[in-house]
Amino acid sequence: MRAFAKVVIRIIFILSIIALFFGVAVPKVLGMGWPKTLGRSTRAVHSFRLVQVMPGDTFSETLRFHNRGSRPQRYRLVVVRLGRLWQCDAGGNSLYYELAWSPGADQYLKAGETETVTVTVTFPQAASNSCQSKGGWLVVRRGYLRKGRGGVYECRPSPYARTSDIGSPEGADLKGYICGRVDQPFLDLLYPKPHR
Repeated sequence: MRAFAKVVIRIIFILSIIALFFGVAVPKVLGMGWPKTLGRSTRAVHSFRLVQVMPGDTFSETLRFHNRGSRPQRYRLVVVRLGRLWQCDAGGNSLYYELAWSPGADQYLKAGETETVTVTVTFPQAASNSCQSKGGWLVVRRGYLRKGRGGVYECRPSPYARTSDIGSPEGADLKGYICGRVDQPFLDLLYPKPHR
């Protein structure tokens, strides 16, 4: 019986260490590494500043990616969101965004190839009164890459950063944000898709 209790205690200890590592250490490391890289490799191309929005309001913008060169080229799309409107409704009827890609889009452009993405921001009709007087901001950034991976990323203010340490979502290094791949399953475990 004692041996069994020791095994159980060891398993609980190991699981606690794993939970601590993935709950605190990994987000901190990734949150400090990704924003700098993503900020420097992209620039803001569209901004949705959402104040005094009404339930049912929808806003959209279509972005075009075109390879004018003679060699294949990858690109990144980074969506940066902040503001209380993204999490104002306990029932899940907060502001959200969706990405609709052109058929076959994979963030990899052959010479002369074009891909598009339509970013749609929606404030649900069923949003509660708790969302009144709150605002939201969504900045869409893109960057063409000579090296490295393309992909779709989302950044949001880090829970580990003081408000005064959070920079502009249009800034050069996305200081004070945490970021994760929206299109990569492993990082979705660490950063669940909050855009819907």
